[in-house]
Amino acid sequence: MTLRIGLFVAVGLSLFIQGCGDSTGTTLLPGTPPVTTVAFSVNLHLSPRIDLVSEPPSSWSPVIHFTNDGATTLTAAYGGCSVAVWLYHADAHSGIPAWDNRMPANNGCFSTGYILVVPPGSEFDLNGGTYNRAVIGDSLPSGEYKVVLAIRPDTPPNAALITFQAGKISLP
Repeated sequence: MTLRIGLFVAVGLSLFIQGCGDSTGTTLLPGTPPVTTVAFSVNLHLSPRIDLVSEPPSSWSPVIHFTNDGATTLTAAYGGCSVAVWLYHADAHSGIPAWDNRMPANNGCFSTGYILVVPPGSEFDLNGGTYNRAVIGDSLPSGEYKVVLAIRPDTPPNAALITFQAGKISLP
């Protein structure tokens, strides 16, 4: 029992340190959290980015990049709705997002749709979708926006969100 408690504390502390080390320490308040969790080992290093996409024009994809920094093969499991995407006005330091990728009430997601085997030194991208003006709608004025991504680890139960400032995008 003591070993189990020690392991639980070590995993929790590692996730906390990993979350703090990879996160930019955003003080922006969260938007709608991700629908599904992400199962991953503490040896998978996480980093955010935004990929520009040419089709459809002026599109972009938020990505959380995973790298296996360990010496053993690891697994990662996630669903189709595991990444929350929040847009904040470029000058925002607090407050709720100007937009987030919440799903309509009549939609659903598989909680674990993908299970990946990640050998040592390998990497993969957890894509948060593809967005553009048509997807976001006209509720936001043209301009610069901060993109914040969030995932919820599957352990421990009710784990805190890990948030990342992924960069900025420009809406036409």
